[in-house]
Amino acid sequence: MSPDSPPRITSGKSIGSWPCACGQEYRVLTNPLTFWAQDSRRGYNSTPSTTCVWCGDDLEDSFALEAARLVSASLFH
Repeated sequence: MSPDSPPRITSGKSIGSWPCACGQEYRVLTNPLTFWAQDSRRGYNSTPSTTCVWCGDDLEDSFALEAARLVSASLFH
């Protein structure tokens, strides 16, 4: 594994991409919930982030709010 990339998918965990509301892209590990900011020059930062590197929002809170919004939208449509 490169020091400039998040870990690979392992059993029982999933990794995906997610954009913060400000547009900053993150690689996300769901268990435990972990975020790596995308850096256009190197791929992804090797150190996880807890707040957005652009806007400063709490990433767990932003991710949870978006997930709740998506679930609510799917239930009411």
